[in-house]
Amino acid sequence: MTENHYYRTSNTPLAAYLQIEGYTLAQVITEPHRFIPKGVEAVFLFEDIDGIQEAARRWDTGKAHGDLNLFYHIYRTAVGKAKMAVKVALAPQGVGEEHGQHTKNLKCKSAVLVASPAPTTKGDIAK
Repeated sequence: MTENHYYRTSNTPLAAYLQIEGYTLAQVITEPHRFIPKGVEAVFLFEDIDGIQEAARRWDTGKAHGDLNLFYHIYRTAVGKAKMAVKVALAPQGVGEEHGQHTKNLKCKSAVLVASPAPTTKGDIAK
C-alpha cells in the first residue's frame, strides 16, 4: 500500500479515537514540522477505508462517543509511539546525543507532538 492510500493525521487524540472505532493504525512516520524550524512531527497513518473520514469528522465536531478509559489507554500508547518515531528520526542526526536528551524535548502541544533539537549550550536554552 502506498502512502497515498492512507488517512494521515498528526492529531494524537484523533489517532486514539480512530483506533477505538476499529480503524487500523498502519504505522507512525515523521515529517518536518510545518511551523517549528528543525522540528519533527509524528504522523499517524491509517488504512483509508470507508467511514474513516466520517469518524474523523465526528471527532472534529465534538460528536464522538466512546469508552473514555479505553481512549485514555490507547491515547497514552499513541503518544509513546509518536515519541519513539520522533526519537528514531532525530537519532541518526546525533541531535541531543551528547546530553542524552533525545526524548527530553518532546512535548505534546495542541494535540500535535513536536520535537526540537536539544539545546547544546546555555545560549540555546535561553532562546
